[in-house]
Amino acid sequence: MSQERPSSFYGDQPARGRPRLHQLMTVLAHVVELQYRIILLRAKLTVLRIAVLLALATATAVLSILAIIFIAIGLFHLLLMYLSPAWAYLLCGGLNAAVAVILALVARHMLLRSDDAAPAKDREPLKRTSDSDVDPPVKASA
Repeated sequence: MSQERPSSFYGDQPARGRPRLHQLMTVLAHVVELQYRIILLRAKLTVLRIAVLLALATATAVLSILAIIFIAIGLFHLLLMYLSPAWAYLLCGGLNAAVAVILALVARHMLLRSDDAAPAKDREPLKRTSDSDVDPPVKASA
């Protein structure tokens, strides 16, 4: 008397729930692969957008520098109509030095500014929540 095992035990006939599980796993693997491709595509698009923005920012910077140079040349030629070249050089150089000093002061102020320099209305909510160690009770809405 030998015990007979179900035929699905040996794999010649699939068990009742196995085709559905196999299909589910196949579909799940396909969905995971599609999600992976979507993530890669989004990453590529993000990198492409960053590259385009960097190219536009670089072009803007170059054109701005050229504009400043041509404006300075035009100002110098206008000054030459009324002043001697020495005074025109001094005025253009002084104007450029003044702009450079103002930009350096603004940059220094931005770098050294701390969060304490924020307006009082921005600090007030943080101050109120930091004064108490216990969270205020939440009122139940009716």
